[in-house]
Amino acid sequence: ELSRQDTLTIIDFSKPSNEVRFFVIDLCGQKVLHKSLCAHGLNTGRLYARKFSNEDNSKQSSLGFYVTTTTYTSRKYDLALRLKGMEYSNSHASSRGVVMHAADYATYDFMERNGCQLGRSYGCPAIPADNIENVVRWIKEGSCMYIYYPSRSYKRYSKYLNRKNYLEDFVNLD
Repeated sequence: ELSRQDTLTIIDFSKPSNEVRFFVIDLCGQKVLHKSLCAHGLNTGRLYARKFSNEDNSKQSSLGFYVTTTTYTSRKYDLALRLKGMEYSNSHASSRGVVMHAADYATYDFMERNGCQLGRSYGCPAIPADNIENVVRWIKEGSCMYIYYPSRSYKRYSKYLNRKNYLEDFVNLD
């Protein structure tokens, strides 16, 4: 499933929403390709992400490792990237409709108008529209996305943080 090993996306939800916390890293070139703001789920917290869920209709973000899949457009999103959750903490991402998308509430302009914090999604990682086409092109169809927060329970139960051979779940080894 992890067919692209050239990029890694890290979303650092230990940082407040008014700071840059979305990073696309070129692993081959060893450089950051993109960094930006990133909104979290409505019921995950206000300025800081605090509560996470994998349940339908929770409107909370989910922690852990994902694999990016395909893109689509709709009336709701000009461009969205589907995410497949790879752990207990995000295994319902697809059925919940958790996708990476652009949002006008994930911008510096929105923060200036709304008291120095971003708006919130229904659980999706939402980023500014600037450069989203490039971001999606860099990471779509089989790259790893990791949504981080220093949660003791996530760390304890993550099958990737607690295993030496975690790549076998991402890569089809023949």
